[in-house]
Amino acid sequence: MFLVPPMLKESLEYLEKRTKTVAGFSYEVIVVNDGSSDKTAQISLDMSAKYGSNKIRLLDLETNRGKGGAVRMVLHLRVII
Repeated sequence: MFLVPPMLKESLEYLEKRTKTVAGFSYEVIVVNDGSSDKTAQISLDMSAKYGSNKIRLLDLETNRGKGGAVRMVLHLRVII
């Protein structure tokens, strides 16, 4: 099991502090849940509700595509959006 949520919370707290101290600083975090059955998707959605959907987004894949497949999906979506 790959535990993203503890690292995600810590990272978002750091990024939020940066937005308050560095003029013009902004960020976007894309979390890819690659078919995982842990609580990554729910925790990511909770964080999105807390910090804003413009700052944290979730790509929730039904089946595991592996790291390379997940990265390609994100890049493909970024080109479309």
